[in-house]
Amino acid sequence: MTLSRRAWLLAAGSVLGACGEPSIRELPAVSWEGENLRVATDVETPMCGGTAPYMDRLLGALGEQLGATPPGMPTYYLLDGELDEYETPCVSGAYGCSDGEAAYTHIAPFDHEIVHLARSAIGSSYPLIEEGAAEYWGDDADVRGPLQGSVLDYDGEGELFPFPLYPRAGHFVAYLVNVHGEAAFEELSLQTGFETTLDEFRGVVRDVYGQELDELVADYEVTYPECPQREYRAAFGECSFTPARPLCDTDGPLIVRRRFSCGDEDVLGPRLGRQWTTIPIELEADGLLGFVFEANPATDVELTVRRCGGGCPPSMVGPLEPSETLRQAPFEAGSYVIKIEWPEGQEPEVDLEFFGPCG
Repeated sequence: MTLSRRAWLLAAGSVLGACGEPSIRELPAVSWEGENLRVATDVETPMCGGTAPYMDRLLGALGEQLGATPPGMPTYYLLDGELDEYETPCVSGAYGCSDGEAAYTHIAPFDHEIVHLARSAIGSSYPLIEEGAAEYWGDDADVRGPLQGSVLDYDGEGELFPFPLYPRAGHFVAYLVNVHGEAAFEELSLQTGFETTLDEFRGVVRDVYGQELDELVADYEVTYPECPQREYRAAFGECSFTPARPLCDTDGPLIVRRRFSCGDEDVLGPRLGRQWTTIPIELEADGLLGFVFEANPATDVELTVRRCGGGCPPSMVGPLEPSETLRQAPFEAGSYVIKIEWPEGQEPEVDLEFFGPCG
C-alpha cells in the first residue's frame, strides 16, 4: 500500500472519529531496538526470546540480498487488536501491512511484512510480484489457503492484490526464481511499481524474459509442479544467517537433547498459538537421512525438515509427531533446516538424533 493511500485512510479515519465512531488507538512506544529494526508492542503476552533478534537479522539479511536497505530504521508494530483500530494503513481484517517505514501486525514474527519492509528500499513492485516475493521469501505462518486461481486473474490497474491469490503469486515467484533465475526476477521487480498497469507489466515481462506473459504463464502452468506455500517458500530466514551444522563432521549422530522454553534465545513466537526453534544442517552427500524424535509432553509437538531455497517439487518432510521409531528418508546433498514446534505455554523436553549419509 502506498503512502498516499495511507494518508487517505488516516484522513478518512479522522472524519469518522469526528462523526461519533470509535477514535483511532495510539501506537505503542518502541520497546526494543536492534541493528536494523525497532519493535513496539502493546501485546501483554511477551515475545519469545529469539523473536525480536530474528526479525532484526532477517531484515538485515534481506537488505544484503537486495543490495539496498530502507532509509532510517523501520519499526515493527506488534498490536493488540484489529489493525484498523490504530493509525495504520491496514484494511479491516488484515493480518498485517507495511508502508516502508513500519510494519503493522498482530502476530510475530511475520516474515511476509519484513520482506515488504526490505523491498521498500527498491520501491514497491507490481502487486502480483510484490506479494509473491513476500510469500516466497516470507514465513510459514498458517494464514494462507490452498493454491487457487490463475496468475492472470489479477488485472493490475493499481488495485490491492486479492487475498485468495497470495499463495498463487508466491508459487509463481518460486517458478520465476527457480526456473529463470533470481537476477531476472530482480530486474522485473525494479522495472515495475504499484501503479503499473497490466499492459505495462506485459511489456516489462517481454523485455526481461524475452517472451509474452501468456507464454510464460502457460509454461509455468504446464511444467511447474504444485505444492503449498509451506513447501515452496525459500525458508530464507531460517537458512540465511545461522551457521549450518554439518552432519558428517563427527562419527556419531547430531544430537539435540534439551528442554525448550519461550524465554530461550533460539525460540520464536508465540504466533497463532505456536512457538518453535530451527536448526540449519548441511548434508555433504546424497543418501538416507535417519532420525529419532521424542518429546515429553508429546501432544502437538512436531518436527519438519525443509530444504533451503524452496521451490517445487516438494522439498519438505513432515510435520512428524514424536515417536521412538527410527525414521529414514532419501535426501540429496544440500542445505536444510529442522523445525521443532509446540503449543504456546508448553516446555517440551526434546530428544532428537539425526544420522547423516556419511559414507
